[in-house]
Amino acid sequence: MYIIGITGPSGAGKTTALRVLEELGGRVFDCDAIYHELLRTDGELLGRIEAAFPGAVKDYALDRKALGAKVFADPAGLETLTAITQPIVAKRVLEEIQTSGTTSSVTSVRPGDSFPPGGRLCAAAAAGGRPMAAPTTGAIRFCHSEQREESVPPSPNTPLEQATGRQIAGATGFAVIDAIGLFESGLGEKCDLTVAVVADPETRVRRLMARDNISEAYARARIAAQKPVEFYTARADLILENNGTEAAFSGLCRKMLTPHLRTF
Repeated sequence: MYIIGITGPSGAGKTTALRVLEELGGRVFDCDAIYHELLRTDGELLGRIEAAFPGAVKDYALDRKALGAKVFADPAGLETLTAITQPIVAKRVLEEIQTSGTTSSVTSVRPGDSFPPGGRLCAAAAAGGRPMAAPTTGAIRFCHSEQREESVPPSPNTPLEQATGRQIAGATGFAVIDAIGLFESGLGEKCDLTVAVVADPETRVRRLMARDNISEAYARARIAAQKPVEFYTARADLILENNGTEAAFSGLCRKMLTPHLRTF
C-alpha cells in the first residue's frame, strides 16, 4: 500500500492537509488517537509507563496530570516516555494499515495537472507571500502569493520519482500517517512520501491560543518544548508552509499533493 506521512509542529495546520488528503481518497491513521486507545487497552504499555514513572498509573488507568507533572519540564523524562511509547504506537499503526483493506481510489485529479520535476519540494503559502528557505537538497520552491516556481536541481540521493514509485503498482488506495514524531519513531522510513506542514512561531502561537483556549505563555511553552521547524524541513520530501488562511492553505495542499496521486 502507498503511504504518505504528515508531520509538523503544533499549530502549523496539519489538520487541513489531512482533510484534503481524505477528500482525495486517503485513509488517515492518527498516531495520537492510536496512542490514547492503547493507553486504554494495552496493559503492557501501562505497566512500562508505571515502572518508569511510579504513580503515573492509578486503578489500571493513566493519570495524565501525574504523568505530565513528571515529564513536562523534564527533557530526560520526556525522552524516556517517548522511547517507551513510540515503538509500540508505530507497530500498531503499521498493523492497522496492513489490515485496513483500504480500497478508495483517487478520482479528483484534474486534466492539465502536472507533476513538477525535481527531487524534494518546498511550498510556501503565506498571506503576504514570501518563500521559505529552501532545503539543503534539491527542491522546487513554490510561492503561493506570487504564483511562480523556481526549479533547483534535484538531489541524486533522494529522487522523488523513486520515492513515489516504490509501491504504486496495483495500488487502489493510500494510507496517511498523522504523526508529530514521524521521523523519530521510524514511521517516516515506511512512507513513500513524507510531508512537513510548518508555520511561523507567532502564527502558531495565535492558532494554539484560539484552538485550545490557552494563554499566550502556555502556547509559547508548548512550542518551545517541541522540535524546531528546521528538524522537519531537513527531513521531509515535501514542505508546506502555512501562514495564511485555512482556505488558502487548503487550496495549496490540493495543488501540491494531487500530482503525487495521479498514478492510483
